[in-house]
Amino acid sequence: MIDLTVRGGWPGSLNLKVPVSTELAKSYLDTVVYEDMYKVDGIKRDYKKAILLLRSLARNECTIAGNAKLVKDIQEYDGESIDRNTVSNYLEIFQRLFILEDQPAFSPNLRSSIRVFI
Repeated sequence: MIDLTVRGGWPGSLNLKVPVSTELAKSYLDTVVYEDMYKVDGIKRDYKKAILLLRSLARNECTIAGNAKLVKDIQEYDGESIDRNTVSNYLEIFQRLFILEDQPAFSPNLRSSIRVFI
């Protein structure tokens, strides 16, 4: 199960050996951080902090993690400091690059809001 998760869902990596598919996923993230973040708005960023933020997001997957929690997580696990404004800016860039997408909370609306008049 871990190998499937690390490999990712790219069709081209489905039949590759785990080390090769893992390197493919890592290469993709490196390209996003080292090239695409700059192309969004022409601003150079601290790539090390972007990688640390992605790692923190991975550690906090499926949790409610605000910017303050991500800052604290990076300090605790990586021993690095990052400003909350930097976190906010990088999260916005990740959303613009479709690396990150906030998911709304599940809310089963059992009653239909659509009314039909006959």
